[in-house]
Amino acid sequence: MAGLVVENVAKRFYRPEDRTLALKDYVLQLGRRPRRESWVLRDVSFEVRPGEMVGIVGSNGSGKSTLLKVVAGILGPTRGRVKADGRMVALLELGAGFHPEYTGKENVFLNAGLLGMSRRRVQGLYADIVAFAGLADYMSMPVKHYSSGMFMRLAFAVAVHVDPDILVLDEVLSVGDAGFQTKCFERIRQIKHAKKAILLVSHDLGAVQELCDRVVWLDQGVVRESGPAHDVVPSYAVSSLGAEGRTTEKQAVEGRRYGTFEIEVSKVELLDGKGEEVDALWAGQDAILRVRYQVHERVEAPIFGIIMHTDEETPQLTYDTNTMWRGIDTGVLEPGYDVEVEYRFRCTLPAGRHYVTVAAAHTNAREFYDWIDRGITFEVRRDRTWKGTANVGCEIRVDTAVAMRGDRRVEVGGV
Repeated sequence: MAGLVVENVAKRFYRPEDRTLALKDYVLQLGRRPRRESWVLRDVSFEVRPGEMVGIVGSNGSGKSTLLKVVAGILGPTRGRVKADGRMVALLELGAGFHPEYTGKENVFLNAGLLGMSRRRVQGLYADIVAFAGLADYMSMPVKHYSSGMFMRLAFAVAVHVDPDILVLDEVLSVGDAGFQTKCFERIRQIKHAKKAILLVSHDLGAVQELCDRVVWLDQGVVRESGPAHDVVPSYAVSSLGAEGRTTEKQAVEGRRYGTFEIEVSKVELLDGKGEEVDALWAGQDAILRVRYQVHERVEAPIFGIIMHTDEETPQLTYDTNTMWRGIDTGVLEPGYDVEVEYRFRCTLPAGRHYVTVAAAHTNAREFYDWIDRGITFEVRRDRTWKGTANVGCEIRVDTAVAMRGDRRVEVGGV
């Protein structure tokens, strides 16, 4: 049964017309200004099943925030309905319910209580919340003295320790520094693996594609496209970049590629452990994924990364890494530079076909210079010595010169 079902939801608002009334009209309308009907959402439908994460993307004014308020019950739909199977927690604004004069500790209990947790439950989780936020030395300080980063870290730490059946997130994945963002991503994955339904609205397309199973693209209140994240995100990105005059021929032709192209991927190749180019790997084999970039404009500290998925009807994320998470400083790159990034690994992927997304991102990790979905595909083969999803490199040892006496292992012929 679906955790969250949105059926044909529509939302209408009225706004006054900005025009001056003649005295006669003013009298006839009893002083009321004329209003104009505005439909912010029209027949929006989707579902989020337990253990699934669905993303909502769209430009500013597309109806994303209104949709989340309807889902959370803050606004009622004009038409349609929202059905939630279980307890829902909606994080539409980090820190809502925090009191600036209260200490960090007091605000943990206040905010968690507003999100539906009992005081006893909060006491049991308090140490985990503080450890997650990394603010142990500041919990007795009023939050009005916190930096914005500290405030957001504490608010997110409280929110993700609530145990809802349905979690609704609105632009809350950009909190804190790179290390804290990584921790947030991992926590959200844990919530998802616990069979919770998660609905996310974010402009961070990399996070949406990485975390979400399916994506709904809203355009002026209407669902323009809905489907697997690896299909919808590139379509939306190409469209939004094109609207700003930055689309290119390569985007139109390749479809799964988008970016602003200050840095551009020029070549992607898979090599075996000897440096020879290959299109298939044996399970357990050493390999190198090499990505070459061309720099067209000056950039500072770009992020280079890869994401591996199984090449199936419903792709599964198998590996994801980047230079930011690894703490690698990529420095300042000038126009004309060629950059080569190598990812050396031992192939422990399951047998079958796989594809790799390659990317170069802005240092803020939210804008992409170049993103190529399925930048390269390859096959993982296995020999007849094993079966399963991964080659763990098992060695088998048989020793016929031993025997067991009770729990004791002895040499044959021994006392």
